[in-house]
Amino acid sequence: MYVIGPGDLALLERFYRDVYLPAFAHQREPLEAWTTRLVTPDAAYEHTIVLAGQDLDDAARGRIDGGVVFERYPRSRCGFVTYLVVSPASRRGGLGTELLRHACAALRARGVALIVAEVHDPDQADDREVARRRVAFFEARHARVLDVAYVQPDLGAGLGRDHALRLLALFDGAPPPFVDGEVVRAFVAELYDAVEGGHDDVATRAMLEAIGPRVATLPSGTFG
Repeated sequence: MYVIGPGDLALLERFYRDVYLPAFAHQREPLEAWTTRLVTPDAAYEHTIVLAGQDLDDAARGRIDGGVVFERYPRSRCGFVTYLVVSPASRRGGLGTELLRHACAALRARGVALIVAEVHDPDQADDREVARRRVAFFEARHARVLDVAYVQPDLGAGLGRDHALRLLALFDGAPPPFVDGEVVRAFVAELYDAVEGGHDDVATRAMLEAIGPRVATLPSGTFG
């Protein structure tokens, strides 16, 4: 595993263009946001990009097989796996599982209380089967979709908020029937503060207020 650092901007650009964008072009995060966080780390949260491949210390010729992007939010003590992607040529060999395991282990070593990620809601996706397989991938690795309304904040570049995502939680072993709603609420508020600069608009307040004291984890296979 190769952790991207401030001196790896050329390698980061290759990963972004050749591996990340084809998988997440529909709701891409601007490359400039990643490079800025690398060069000038944001005190609000920690941002980490880990790549897998061969000869990655050679930015021009190294082979990039995949990568995982994750963040740690100190106020809520939550980890957030934002992107997990494997190149088409490297799929079906367990690399996605390895990258996800690496990210979760790194976050747990930093003392997080809960690890979350986003997935497309199969009921709202253009390609329901692709979205359903994505959910099933995480469910097979001890993750469960949370029974809570969630809207992704505006990532910039005119993308707007995304209402077609679900929030899931990642567990180290058998998933519990509930998670602490206060932790989920604190994370969403902290995420909006970090990305949009606040969480006091009417829609975001309503989303936060709808999160109860306990948030159920939906059974595996809920989406078929």
